[in-house]
Amino acid sequence: MEIERNLCGIFFDSIKSGEDPKIEFLEGIRGCGKSVLLKQLAEKIKDEIENANVIFVDKNLAEFSGVKDAETLYSFIISRLSDGMENFLFIDGIGKIDDYEFVLRRLFLARACRIFACGIELKAELKENAEYILPITRKRLVTAFSYKEFLESINLSDTDYNFSEYLNFATLPILSKFPQNADSSQLKGEFVKNFFFRVLFEDLVRLENIRDANFLLNVCSFLSENVGNTVSATKIREHFVELGFDYSKSSVISYLNALENAFVVYKIQRFDILKNRTLASGEKYYFSVPPTPIFEFSESALKKNAVCSLLISICGSPRQVFAGKFRDFEMDFVVFQEDEPVFIKFFEDENDISLLSSVGGGKKYLVHSSDLPVLENFPEDISIMPIRDFLKLEKL
Repeated sequence: MEIERNLCGIFFDSIKSGEDPKIEFLEGIRGCGKSVLLKQLAEKIKDEIENANVIFVDKNLAEFSGVKDAETLYSFIISRLSDGMENFLFIDGIGKIDDYEFVLRRLFLARACRIFACGIELKAELKENAEYILPITRKRLVTAFSYKEFLESINLSDTDYNFSEYLNFATLPILSKFPQNADSSQLKGEFVKNFFFRVLFEDLVRLENIRDANFLLNVCSFLSENVGNTVSATKIREHFVELGFDYSKSSVISYLNALENAFVVYKIQRFDILKNRTLASGEKYYFSVPPTPIFEFSESALKKNAVCSLLISICGSPRQVFAGKFRDFEMDFVVFQEDEPVFIKFFEDENDISLLSSVGGGKKYLVHSSDLPVLENFPEDISIMPIRDFLKLEKL
């Protein structure tokens, strides 16, 4: 069953509300569902906006092979615009069209149509000719499936087995189409492994001019072992120097940036709760799709990855999700949503309750596994819930 992604409704509501239009770019890791989301929105507009004229260019189909540069794209669109109707333009695979920026800017400034596009796998691909469209562009991050979306997509119940399958394999939407039984786990693992290598070696080595693929894998391995921990280029370099590899700090930074550009990882900055400011160093990295068949992930790391993806999905941007610091203690996540802070802590011991009680106003969540001890005199302003229930939230 193909479910409607949350972002589809957000897009549609913004259209109906008359929100100031911009060129909307869907971005995210390969295979996260950008193309499906684009088609869902186009169909929703056709069905629910009476005078809509939808133009869809899909560069993944042979019939659009002739649309390859600014001239052919502009001619195709102009011939299909309809006077007296509300025109909507959708382009899937826009990165395959040369100099598309000039066309989008011209159409936008002429108010010829609302524009939605995807098919740029790297943030860096928007750099060329960026000055023509960045001021009129709004980028929307598409994340992999939340746990709730995974269950709904194949009408599953919330069981221990399904939760484990989700954490290990099923964050990619396409994996919801695989058989959901123990015999398919190896098949899913091979798919995730091949998928991850494709992202690294097609989207990074080719497009980001990565020269040392083994070092790229080593950096990914280090990040997988340090999910939820503060990380720096210096720390990574020192780790590899101890192992006999003399990588420069600048090389580490370049490779970290490449992984972030391809949406393989989300870089989450730290936020000093007491001083109410973002910290310039000590960021944390979370995988958008944990490559469990390749690297070892602890159960706690997998859960923190899942929570991070959920928070980014709800907020629409990693820039609104932080790793918190309160005095000498670490808060797993601090989320800013409509200016109200939300604090999330994974339960480790009863000191976490004191930490959440000390941070002042805002929503507070204590997220735990099933082995939570009985807690007495629990503060009323803290919501305590199992990780699986937290991952089914639609909003905080």
